[in-house]
Amino acid sequence: MRGNSLPHCSQPLVSIVIPVHNQSAFTRACLASLVANPPHVPFEIIVVDDASLDDTPALLSAARAGDSRIRPLRNDTNLGFAASCNCGAKAAHGDLLLFLNNDTEVLIGWFAPLYELITQNPSIGIVAPKLVFPDNTIQHCGKVWSNLNDQLSQPHHIYYRFPADHAAVNKSRDYQMLTGACMLMRTTEFMDVGGFDESYLNGWEDDDLCYAYQSRGLRVHYCASSTVIHHQSKTLNERMSGLERSLPDVGKLQELDRIMAGDSVAPHDIDTARQVQATFQAMERELIDAREKFARNRSHFMAKWSRNIRRDDLHYCTLDNIPLNQALPDLQLARTSEDASGGIMQLVSIVILTRNRLDVTKDCLASIQRHTPEPHEIILIDNGSTDGTVEWLRGQVAANGNYRLLENSENRGFSAGCNQGILSANGQYVLLLNNDVVVTPGWLGGMLECFADPAVGIVGPVTNNISGVQEWPWVNYEAAGGLIPFAEKFRSDNRYRRIPVRRIVGFCMMFPMGLVEQIGLLDEQFGSGNFEDDDYCLRAVLEGYRNVIAGDVFIHHVGSASFLGNRIDYTAAMLKNQALFNDKWGRPVVDAAQAKKIICLKTLEKAETLRRAGEKDAAVELLLQEGLRQLPDEPRIYTALAGIFLEAGMASDALDVLRESPEQGGLTAVMMAQAMADSGMYSEAAQLLDKISLNGESAEILAIRGQLYQSLGDRQAASKAYELALQKDPGSAEAYAGLALLAMEAGDPELAFALAERAFRSKPADSRVRSQFLTLVSDSDKIKDAVRRTDEARHYFPDDSGCAFMHVDLLLRQGRAGDALQIIEQILAGFKLQEGFLEAALAVREQVGPMVIDPGRQGRGISVSLCMIMKNEAANLPRCLASLKPLVDEIIIADTGSDDASREIARVFGAQVLETAWTGDFSAARNVSLEHASGNWILVMDADEVISAVDYGAFRQLVESSAGKPVAYTLETRNYTNRVDLENWRANRGEYPREEAGRGWMPSDKIRIFPNLTAIRFENPIHEMVEPSIRRLGMADPRAEIPVHHFGYLDDDRQQRKLEYYYELGKKKLEESGWAPHAIVELAIQAAGIKHYDEAIELWQRALAFDPNSSLAFFNLGHCYLQKGLFREGRQACQRAIDLKENYREALVNQMICDLCLGEEGQLVVSIESAIRRNPDYPILLLMRGVVYAVLGKADEARQDFQSLLDARVEFSKFIHEVALKLVMGGRRETAISLVYCAGLSGVSLPETVQMLAPESEAP
Repeated sequence: MRGNSLPHCSQPLVSIVIPVHNQSAFTRACLASLVANPPHVPFEIIVVDDASLDDTPALLSAARAGDSRIRPLRNDTNLGFAASCNCGAKAAHGDLLLFLNNDTEVLIGWFAPLYELITQNPSIGIVAPKLVFPDNTIQHCGKVWSNLNDQLSQPHHIYYRFPADHAAVNKSRDYQMLTGACMLMRTTEFMDVGGFDESYLNGWEDDDLCYAYQSRGLRVHYCASSTVIHHQSKTLNERMSGLERSLPDVGKLQELDRIMAGDSVAPHDIDTARQVQATFQAMERELIDAREKFARNRSHFMAKWSRNIRRDDLHYCTLDNIPLNQALPDLQLARTSEDASGGIMQLVSIVILTRNRLDVTKDCLASIQRHTPEPHEIILIDNGSTDGTVEWLRGQVAANGNYRLLENSENRGFSAGCNQGILSANGQYVLLLNNDVVVTPGWLGGMLECFADPAVGIVGPVTNNISGVQEWPWVNYEAAGGLIPFAEKFRSDNRYRRIPVRRIVGFCMMFPMGLVEQIGLLDEQFGSGNFEDDDYCLRAVLEGYRNVIAGDVFIHHVGSASFLGNRIDYTAAMLKNQALFNDKWGRPVVDAAQAKKIICLKTLEKAETLRRAGEKDAAVELLLQEGLRQLPDEPRIYTALAGIFLEAGMASDALDVLRESPEQGGLTAVMMAQAMADSGMYSEAAQLLDKISLNGESAEILAIRGQLYQSLGDRQAASKAYELALQKDPGSAEAYAGLALLAMEAGDPELAFALAERAFRSKPADSRVRSQFLTLVSDSDKIKDAVRRTDEARHYFPDDSGCAFMHVDLLLRQGRAGDALQIIEQILAGFKLQEGFLEAALAVREQVGPMVIDPGRQGRGISVSLCMIMKNEAANLPRCLASLKPLVDEIIIADTGSDDASREIARVFGAQVLETAWTGDFSAARNVSLEHASGNWILVMDADEVISAVDYGAFRQLVESSAGKPVAYTLETRNYTNRVDLENWRANRGEYPREEAGRGWMPSDKIRIFPNLTAIRFENPIHEMVEPSIRRLGMADPRAEIPVHHFGYLDDDRQQRKLEYYYELGKKKLEESGWAPHAIVELAIQAAGIKHYDEAIELWQRALAFDPNSSLAFFNLGHCYLQKGLFREGRQACQRAIDLKENYREALVNQMICDLCLGEEGQLVVSIESAIRRNPDYPILLLMRGVVYAVLGKADEARQDFQSLLDARVEFSKFIHEVALKLVMGGRRETAISLVYCAGLSGVSLPETVQMLAPESEAP
């Protein structure tokens, strides 16, 4: 090599040592790069030729001739990398040594940063640059350790193949190990440590050198500002590539197999076969030699340094916020397979139903092919498609060996089709996948990871479009650059997040085949879809499994494609299947074992809801009274109790509970160890952990060990225990929390925050984890991150009060009082009021100010004022205002003397509270609120009423379309009740799952929405209405399909007080009106409501004098006679009501009871049958038929009707009591006894009913 590009001086500062063995092309390129980009200080190049057999000697001789600073040395035999490096070091003249592989190429500016670090930092012993492949992706930026318990564990290149400009690879910092391809050090220190250990066989010697330096207190440092190209370990690769090139192509090999299997083989084919065999044997020898070399090197390394090694992959990944599977992809792929299947990647059977919509099916299958490297088969079930889907799928099956197609000539429904696929599956796992889904990288592996926990039954992903918490609210594909980048970032940001839920939506639902063997197939009664997933998930949970969302897997879902594409009424199908689900799971359970499972599940879920709501005392009481009292042999009740005590810091109480558990192993033992550790019983805890870990240590056990070591002051042992826990469960909140505490103790708040954030991400509903994270939130950037994570936690755990309070705290720290106030309002509506909270909430409202109407909305004529009256409504008001506030622009409340927290709650919601003196006139109070309203429209509601979010859109559209129009709107009120024997009773149908309550509802209509005009005011002291004033204006009042949900009738005590109050007001109104007919009717109803039947009868008779043909009057008169035992008079009045009003079913029931009491039941069955045909949805008629059957001695028929009612979840024990009471009043005691006995056979009776019919000698 000629030219003057290499600087000369008498004494070089740096000796560059390049060991080579063959590969002269790489050596030539390496030297050329040094010529082009030489160090800026005097240097020499020592090339140690390790017995090369190619033209390397000639190359080096020519290079030496071109410049005297290139000094070739030659080994007569191949001594290996370490010996060659040492040989070069011994010949070096420089103060610094730079070892450089010959398959590297240095770049502009590569040396100066390395030189500056080593010369200005005496504590640094070795410094190495960023090594990149020619495509500018990372080969080396530091090496880390992962699973130290793995017998094959070795140092891994972190962030391998990341882009060279990625933030994580551009952080200069210390590592335990750097690669020997390019490393700079001081010559004296290298000699002091003894150089490279020549015992290694071309591998591990650079790692060994790094530990030798660290053992002397010297740092090993990665310099991100220096970059060198590295072609990486060409020797073995070249040999393998050369052997591979000598093989025939794949087609020729397949042809050769067929020829060799035949009877006649040509000589040249035999020669080819021998050549192929020899090549494969040579490749096998290379691999065997490499494996043996690895084993020898690793064994020697571990013998020297095992005590110095610490796992550090999690450290860097946490600091850089990079998921471990991305940072170490080779390691994570192996771990995913092992975690999911004990070391062997198991087959997943993906079952996909199709019914037309070929477009989405193509997208779905294409995405699976692109993003599913895991072993899988695809079972396609077509349910009678007519759009070319079947023909296209046949082509796909022909082209893909892992595809199968089952063709149905008709639509068999979702459940039946899925069952066909499950029964055809060969996999260890089944994945039910909608055809309107697009999957993303890592989707299947991510879901498989969840099954590392054997308690997991069903797994589902997160998506953009689905019901429940699986829908991610922050989807923005455009901002992320498309679906795939969004999904990859989502996976990175949420790695190992698991969300426990009961219900996994069936659009993508995965479970082991063993679950099918245990709980069976999908229930096919659910037809086209909806609720078959709820049913299956419930069955899994009842068998003790946990269902989880893989919170780090995101896939795209079109949503309802089959319903829309095949013109199926989604709402109707959902309501039908909801009724089927309710019927199936609402029936009385006769199997004792199943009953215990249901009781246990309900108790545990209710207790968990109370715990999350912050009502821990109530949760404990529930577990004691409804749990242990009914299920004293159920270990999960004990562990649930202990969990609450542990979270509350009551370890000794937890220990007492656990010692009483019927099961002393498993989770009970782990929690006992935790309780002992929390109680300071370290020795006892350690002994128990040793005992229960004989069959292997779980993440939970290792985390407790870490806590024990930490408590005893052994930080290193604690850290190792926590890191081992994370190997078992990479999402272990306890391990992350422990490491965070260690980081704080070590004075590293940045790392502590990152670790605590990971803990919170994994377990946000744990108050201890939450508290630790919150204490580490300091600067604005951390607050921003914490707000985002808390937002996510509240999405997944909306019923957790602790997360809600934390959200408020963080928002206030950010100065976002308005946003904090929204959360405060949600807390008031969703959780029990805590002491001091209202005062703090009012202070936030003071910052924000009251609700103010937006001038723009006012100008458009669409502003709405909510007008209400109240007194002592603290229990109902938050729910009411939370439901209505999104619809209105201001809230005006006339308070008539509350002495509870009603006024304060109203003010927190931004309401104007008017302290209004109560005069006994409801209209006057309501008109006060109207007088202060400023909106264009008035909405009138009561505190025990809500409007469903389902109807928000309809409400807003109604107001916008009515701007400036003289129109009012009547809304139907659904008055929910636990009684089923009331006039116009309707059954709940599941249309409003969040609002529906009781056994059903009674409708009533009222004008609720009207223009804000002074001419519109309420009238009448009670049962106040605006209808009279609206009608005087000639204003239309059409009905709007926006129901109001009213819950007042569900509170019997409150309702009784209300009736008594209305009765007193009614008497006053009657006098003031001069005995007007409408006042008589109102007071008659109120008198009967408080059981003043004689007075009510007199009032109804007066009302009939004004209107002799009032069916309402005759019906109520008949009811009063019935209650007094005047059955003939009652029968006559009911008959008159029936004559006046067609199909008056309530009057008919009362008449039939009178007939029973009169002993005239002979023809009642015929009458009831006719009435049932006219009113198939009115359960009281079916109940009445059962009563008549019981009275007639037809016990089997009666029990059949009673069972049908029980299956429909109709509670009728009170009705049986009332009929039995009336029979006794009619002198038919024995008949009453027969009725009650027959009902009792169906499990329906009240203690007071039995007591009423007991002989006098048995009465107390």
